[in-house]
Amino acid sequence: SGVTRNLDQAATWFRASADAGNRDAAVQLAGLYETGRGVPRDARQATEWYRKAALLGDAGAQVKVGMAYEDGTGVGMNPSEAATWYTKAAGQGNAWAQNRLGWMYGMGHGVSRDDARAMKYFRQAAEQGDAQAQYNLGFMYANGRGVARDDSLAVSWFRKAAEQGYGNAQKELERRAIVP
Repeated sequence: SGVTRNLDQAATWFRASADAGNRDAAVQLAGLYETGRGVPRDARQATEWYRKAALLGDAGAQVKVGMAYEDGTGVGMNPSEAATWYTKAAGQGNAWAQNRLGWMYGMGHGVSRDDARAMKYFRQAAEQGDAQAQYNLGFMYANGRGVARDDSLAVSWFRKAAEQGYGNAQKELERRAIVP
């Protein structure tokens, strides 16, 4: 493009634009802090810039803030706060957040255990083609968690995940002596 790549300068421009309320610039700046490109690596700063973008409605940034609270990266570990941010992203159709919320409700991690809610979130993500969610939905049907036990539906969801190369689903089908 004829322009010399200068991440230090990019960080300056992203910061000015993010300070003016540009959520995409906030995401870019957060990514620079997360990776240490053009600025010193700083998990706290990364999370703060992701939070600014998340508050402006960026679903990917909402996931990043949730992950930070779940892992305690750049903020104090707080699974309940993580679930709050994942819920925002899930409401925008983010399949990763939907699957993670399903897991959280299935395990009672940061939220009260609620298999029906777990099923709801797994189904949302699975219907978008998320292989891990398809496996999780199969697990719920196989074990009668949040729904009546249904081996046929379990196998159907395991198969969908296996067809995408999801190893746990392939192993489950093999365990059941079903060709993936």
